[in-house]
Amino acid sequence: MEADMTSETKRLIQTLNDNADRNLAEQLVNIDSSRKYVLFADDNPAVLSLMSVFMQSHGLNNFILSENINSAMSVITRLNGGFHHIVGIAVLDIDFGVMGGNINDLIKILIKKDVPVIVYSAMKHWQKYILPEFIGQVSFIQKGSKNELIDIYQKVVESIGLSAK
Repeated sequence: MEADMTSETKRLIQTLNDNADRNLAEQLVNIDSSRKYVLFADDNPAVLSLMSVFMQSHGLNNFILSENINSAMSVITRLNGGFHHIVGIAVLDIDFGVMGGNINDLIKILIKKDVPVIVYSAMKHWQKYILPEFIGQVSFIQKGSKNELIDIYQKVVESIGLSAK
């Protein structure tokens, strides 16, 4: 019985990952290569939806939403290769729960591509989860704080601007 539950759990996680990949592929179809985009990565679709609504209500419509680390890494590899540096900043949750992956792998790729990184988390000791060599290279915003969305928005606009061209 326990083996069945484990295989069922694995199947459900794979389904979630497949759905996340499909959602991301649909977003990438409409990418305008003349604009800079914000990559938001969080395993919670409700958080991504809230982020999307807030950013759109403040005039920022150039973002890519990713529900897992592997999809986010794929976006960076595909879009920030060669001459097209489309992702201008990344906003990343630290913990991807059952979706898995190591946030440090994603941060490493982003930093190599000169993409500024904002990590946000509800964890008070977030530094424990980020490799020491990345601590000084990322910005941190407390998830769930009163000004979380405004703080993220302001950092994004400072980095890529509102027009993002």
